[in-house]
Amino acid sequence: MVAIDRLAAYEARQDNTPHGSGNATPGRSPGHTATGSRQPIPLRPGPAQKPVELILTRQLAGYVDVATLLFDAALTLVFYNDAAAALLGRAFESTGPLPPPERQITLGLGSPAGDPVALAVTDNVPTHGHMTLRTFDAQAVEVACTVVPMRGQTGESVGAVAYLWPVGTQ
Repeated sequence: MVAIDRLAAYEARQDNTPHGSGNATPGRSPGHTATGSRQPIPLRPGPAQKPVELILTRQLAGYVDVATLLFDAALTLVFYNDAAAALLGRAFESTGPLPPPERQITLGLGSPAGDPVALAVTDNVPTHGHMTLRTFDAQAVEVACTVVPMRGQTGESVGAVAYLWPVGTQ
C-alpha cells in the first residue's frame, strides 16, 4: 500500500495535469520525462518517513488486545495501542512519541539487568522478563514484558516491538 501511495504521489508530480509539474509526457509510464529519459522512483523512506516494517507493525498493533509498544531504531517510543493506553493511563494521541530519556523517566521501562528495548535493538536479542512499569499517573505496575527486535529487508535494525501484560492476569 505504501509503495502504491508513493507511486501515485510520484505520478501526480510528473504528469502535466494542473496538479503536476508538467515535465512528463502524457501517456507515458510514471518516471518518464518529455525527453523519454527515465527518472528513478525513490523507494527508500526519506527522513520524515518511517520504515515500512514500523508502519506495518503499527497497523497490526491496532488490532491486537495485548498492550503493544513500538520503538524505532533510536529507541524512541513511536506508538502504543489502546490496550497499552489502558495499562499506562493515557492514550498515545495525548502523549505522542517519547524519546529514550523521557521514556525512561516517565515509564521507567527497565529491569535490574538494563533496558530490554535497548538490548533488543542494539544486540538483536529478543528479551523477556518481569519489571516494574510506571503509569502516567505515577502508579507502579508489575508487568511481564517480551521485546522482539525488528530488522529491515537489508538487515538493519528498524526498532523493536514490546508486548506487556500485568503479572498475575491471563
